[in-house]
Amino acid sequence: MKKKVWDHPLGLTIPEVGKTFLKMKLTLCVIMLTFLGALGNNSFSQSTKLSLELKDATVREVLEAVENKTDFFFLYSEKIIDVDRKVNLSINETSVDKILERLFENSAVDYKVKGRQIILTSVNADAMNALAQQKITVKGTITDNTGSPLPGVTVAVKGTTNGTITDFDGNYTLGDIPANGTLVFSFVGMRTEEIAVEGQNNINLRMEEESIGLEEVVAVGYGVQKKVNLTGSVATVKAEELANRPTSTTIEALQGAVPGAVVTRGSGLPGQEDYKIQIRGATSINNQPVLVLIDGVSGSLDRVQPEDIESISVLKDAAAAAIYGSRSAGGVILITTKKGSKGKVTVTYNGLYTINKPARMPEPLPMGEIAVMQNLSRENAGLAANWKPEDIEKINDPNVWYETDPNNPNAWKWYGDNNFVDLMINDNVPQQNHNVAISGGQEKLTYRISTTYFQKKGLLKFGNDDNQRYSMRINLGSDINKYVRLETDASFYRNSYDQPSYGNMEGNYSNLYKIYTIRGLYPLYTPLGDMTGFAAQLTAGTTDVTKDRYQLNSRLYVTDLVKGLKFTVLGGLRSDWNRAFSFLKKAPIIGADGSTIIGWDNKNDKVYRSNTEVLKKDFQFLIDYDKSFGKHNFHGLAGYSFEEYNYTYWNAQANGLVNDNLYSFDWADISSYKASDNMQSNAFQAVFGRLTYNYDSRYLFEANVRYDGSSKLAKENRYQIFPSFSLGWRISQESWFNLPFMSEAKLRASWGRLGNGDVLGNYDYIAMLNSSKGLILDGAQSQYIYQGRLASAEKSWETIETSNVGIDLGFFDNKLYLTGDYFVKYNKDMLVNVTYPSVIGVSVPAFNAGELKTWGWEMSATWKQKINDFSYSVAFNLGDSENELVDYYGKDVVKEGMNKLIEGMPINSIYGYKTDGFFQTPEEVEDHVFQSSVTDVGDVKYVNMNDDDKINAGRQSIEDHGDLVYLGNTSPRYNYGITANASYKGWDFTAFFQGVGKRNFYVNNMDLMPFAYSWVNPYTIHRDYWTPDNRDAYFPRLYERGFHNYKVSDRWVQNGAYIRLKNVQLGYTIPKKVTMRAGIEKLRVYFTGQDLWEKTKTLEIYDPEMPQGSSYRYPFTRGFAFGVNLTF
Repeated sequence: MKKKVWDHPLGLTIPEVGKTFLKMKLTLCVIMLTFLGALGNNSFSQSTKLSLELKDATVREVLEAVENKTDFFFLYSEKIIDVDRKVNLSINETSVDKILERLFENSAVDYKVKGRQIILTSVNADAMNALAQQKITVKGTITDNTGSPLPGVTVAVKGTTNGTITDFDGNYTLGDIPANGTLVFSFVGMRTEEIAVEGQNNINLRMEEESIGLEEVVAVGYGVQKKVNLTGSVATVKAEELANRPTSTTIEALQGAVPGAVVTRGSGLPGQEDYKIQIRGATSINNQPVLVLIDGVSGSLDRVQPEDIESISVLKDAAAAAIYGSRSAGGVILITTKKGSKGKVTVTYNGLYTINKPARMPEPLPMGEIAVMQNLSRENAGLAANWKPEDIEKINDPNVWYETDPNNPNAWKWYGDNNFVDLMINDNVPQQNHNVAISGGQEKLTYRISTTYFQKKGLLKFGNDDNQRYSMRINLGSDINKYVRLETDASFYRNSYDQPSYGNMEGNYSNLYKIYTIRGLYPLYTPLGDMTGFAAQLTAGTTDVTKDRYQLNSRLYVTDLVKGLKFTVLGGLRSDWNRAFSFLKKAPIIGADGSTIIGWDNKNDKVYRSNTEVLKKDFQFLIDYDKSFGKHNFHGLAGYSFEEYNYTYWNAQANGLVNDNLYSFDWADISSYKASDNMQSNAFQAVFGRLTYNYDSRYLFEANVRYDGSSKLAKENRYQIFPSFSLGWRISQESWFNLPFMSEAKLRASWGRLGNGDVLGNYDYIAMLNSSKGLILDGAQSQYIYQGRLASAEKSWETIETSNVGIDLGFFDNKLYLTGDYFVKYNKDMLVNVTYPSVIGVSVPAFNAGELKTWGWEMSATWKQKINDFSYSVAFNLGDSENELVDYYGKDVVKEGMNKLIEGMPINSIYGYKTDGFFQTPEEVEDHVFQSSVTDVGDVKYVNMNDDDKINAGRQSIEDHGDLVYLGNTSPRYNYGITANASYKGWDFTAFFQGVGKRNFYVNNMDLMPFAYSWVNPYTIHRDYWTPDNRDAYFPRLYERGFHNYKVSDRWVQNGAYIRLKNVQLGYTIPKKVTMRAGIEKLRVYFTGQDLWEKTKTLEIYDPEMPQGSSYRYPFTRGFAFGVNLTF
């Protein structure tokens, strides 16, 4: 049994049962001990007898055995009594004083019996007491294991509130220290050290990294907790894990870093990468965003810079997240930003220059080869050839790239062989990131000011394709007096990106579609030097989007007016201002005479503007109270929060510009004006509370409750309670737990309810009117008003009931640390659209009538070790989740492709056909059941799963879906991350791998098949098509519009599993003795790379992360970067 002890002013360590003695003055303590001694006598110690049989036991264990079997308790100091000394005792019916004589024989320990107290002292205790009366001042320097100074280290006299922190150079000075006192040195991520003063005036310390910081403070809902006392499932990410990587956003840096948190990339478009994060799988078939809080106020992961982040906490289960009620169903991410610290001014610069190279792009075929293949595809389809032999000969002749059109002398016929991927997309583009931060503080004021500039050039050679971001953050803290502290955070963020206004950038018939599939016949410039074709379209106009966010938060803390009591008042104001401006000019094609317009690359001009404004107000009032009774420790939290959200939007568009270079509404045709606007508002308010209890940091309990209300619901359904309960048991703290190699063992369990309020419309409970101009009366377009959907006053929150069990294990002084969790979530009030007969004449609202079950597990393992100057660590995390649509009152349709909702199946299930290679002979075609009227040798052979007379989808129902089979679902499973770190003296190395163990998806068949249409040209991968001489091909025979061969099937559904070298980094810190000559505190240079390599079975032209059903995606890039970390 482990005793919790406190330091006595005399150097005594007092068991917790005597904690009240600590509150007495020294003189009172001495008087009381003397008084008890006068009343007491030693007869009780002489008359009390007991038997002990202890082998290889410590002195501490002997003393505990005596306490357990008698009414005695011991007072002693571990500084002067060696309680870890091993002894053997075999005693039968012996008095306590005889036991003590034997226990301490041949040692310098004496004891005195005072009633039921036994005071253990050394023979020179009087000298120790005299030393305790002396007060000295101690100075020193604290460094890390590389010898670099550690600013911000807490230095305190053990058992007192006397303390300080180190300055920027790692120096400290602390006075009024007992000469025989003990100094405690603590710093996040470092092993806490205790050093006996012993009269020294100078104490330096080199701190070591802690394997796993159990005493580390972790951000939780509306507060912090020691990691050792957590009962919920919380994962943390530290600042250094996000730093110095050539990523576009913070959310990208989180990919693979947190077990159970799945981050996916939707695109490579600069500024529009469309990263999404999902915590512990699907929670709803509807919107399920993750709640992100930055310093306690809601925000966005993509609008806070990694350089400004101190730590990230991911709250995954109900015990951790239920305090946020209706906003927490998708999980909660808490971001704590960096603050200033007392000491001299510190200036840091972090710069990173990156070269990005596009990856996994299709490669067009030479034009002559395309012509031959297309003739064959048309022949197989029973169509006439598209290319004459003489045309193909001219295409293959490098000296012929155009000739005058014999039917139109003012036009040209093109015979080029251009690779538009090479012509339109850069091989490499730059990216740069610069951050400057200034921090410092005085006794009562701290500050940190940070500014960041980021630029990422896009891949297009023609037209605008660029992303720039600017941000600034100011964090101020002021101690008004010893009770009151005021903190204020102000931030500004701007994200702006440009792209061509002609067409969309991705998808069918998009700009990327044209780059990948446009015929290489056509040039970029006519023989007269005029830009033409696709290049003219891309440069005809630009879309500029600017997204600004202004945030101001203030927090007032009032602490210890009553010991343990704390008040917090938070006010936040956020303003978002998003603007878009787009113009498009006409792009005529000028004929050979240099003046006549013979066609248009773009015939329509336009000017467009939009504006979005969001104003969000936050208010929170919190009361925290800490109280301990002996080994019983309590923490209580009560709070109130209010949020108000206001949204306004308008857009306008016009055509018919008087002059293409005057793209303004003033110069547009008034009759073409179109405009619309939208306004929305909602509000949330809640009261909430939390009770946390632990007994000796061994038995842990926590309860949370939140009473949430929203203006989105009718009054009778507006409020709901979201509770949670959790338990923890640190088995390793039990006295009977004696596994020397195991330093930590904790069991956790939780249950709770979370809410999903983001699925609610602002005004679903009242009938809403809409307007339209689609009605024709008397031959003219007229406006009319109508109700589009029935009101739903009964609609309520989606409520997710979640359970979690977990285990934390530490081995070898926590060098090896393992965490595992299993969870189950039930969304029993899920909103679903119920199918009603169309005779109602109006849409019906969604009802709380569905149920979704999600379950899964996750684990992480970390090993850290230091061997002299060499340190290394390896971390691995793995997580999986599955789901089932248990109840769904909508219409179940099983169709070819992705089926979002089928009762009894996972959401986003893919159904398709099973295949059996290609038809190799006419006899095979004849003997097979009917597939298509055009099926022939070289076509895909589909398996007849239901033994009927044709291949089809049956009635597309659960009971009869014909030959369709389940081919998996689009959700990524077995998500993992592997990190390896090593450092030696000034060198450091990091490698980070991230991957997915299982995922299925399919791409749009227009992107996959050659000659989906006559103008959709193939890639180099399509060379491997079926012919009588190439029967084991990847693609079937060429067939223009051959959609019958590209049905969704196991042949085309992609295996999206992959492992990717997400980041690798090699750095060197220049020795301080060199940099200090230039006035530089620290200088580190490094090389790093992002997305450098992957292994996957996905078709080589596709990113395994690409969204389901997409096509012609903007490619992601591989980044190669050089960076500098500089500190003054």
